[in-house]
Amino acid sequence: MEIFNLALDLVLIGAAVWTIIVVRGSGGIIGRTFHVMMWGMILLGVAHISETITFEVLEWNVAVVEFVHRLIVLGGIVFLVLGFSHIKKIQGEKIELLEESRIELEKKVRKRTMQLEHSRQSVLNVLAKVEIEKLNVSAEKDKIDSILQSIGDGVFVIDMKD
Repeated sequence: MEIFNLALDLVLIGAAVWTIIVVRGSGGIIGRTFHVMMWGMILLGVAHISETITFEVLEWNVAVVEFVHRLIVLGGIVFLVLGFSHIKKIQGEKIELLEESRIELEKKVRKRTMQLEHSRQSVLNVLAKVEIEKLNVSAEKDKIDSILQSIGDGVFVIDMKD
């Protein structure tokens, strides 16, 4: 059983080393959080191998070995909890930033929509004026056509303005 426990402890240490390899190179806030959690993983691995060594090899008292083991495990768990709570804090901050960005974007969309509505109204006003002028031109054309048709009847046209 000693060898089996030692082998499992080495696997736990290997998992902690694997964590170091995975986390290495992570930077920024998340990287620091991963590093805190990595130390928790390392402490958990150390807790088990120290228990095996102190009990099996050094033959310490079982009560002392269990107490030390639990203290080291507690330290590892504290590091993990600190890491998870930091991730939760970061998540909350990012959600706040997203909400602020959403609100700002909605303001910009409303402003742009108002600008577009103003432009649409301006275009409709111009089209209405063009339609009125089109009707005026048509009326003038009808007058000129009427005058030109009646020229053969001996009608004189006098411009009152001149």
